[in-house]
Amino acid sequence: MRKNIASVIDAFHARETYQDKTCRTDGGVVYSYALPIAAHRGQRVVVLDPAESPSRTTTSQIRAVLAALPGSQTVSQAQMDAYLREDFHADG
Repeated sequence: MRKNIASVIDAFHARETYQDKTCRTDGGVVYSYALPIAAHRGQRVVVLDPAESPSRTTTSQIRAVLAALPGSQTVSQAQMDAYLREDFHADG
C-alpha cells in the first residue's frame, strides 16, 4: 500500500484530518481528489465500489481502504451520495 493512502486511512480510522497529494480525510470521509470514496456510517464504514471508480489511482485507493478496513460495505456512487446527504442534513 502506498504511504500516502496509508496515512489517510490511519487518520480516517482515528477520525482525524489528514491530507496528501491525491487523497485526504476530514475524519468522517475519505476523498480521492474530490470524490468521496469512504465514509463512517455510525459504527460501520461504507466504501465506493471499485467498479465505479473513474481512474486507476482512485481504484487503487479504494482497494487500499477495503483491505485496511475489513468488514466495510461497498456501495454505489448513488448510495454514497445519499449517505453523505443524510449525514449533512442530520448535522445541519
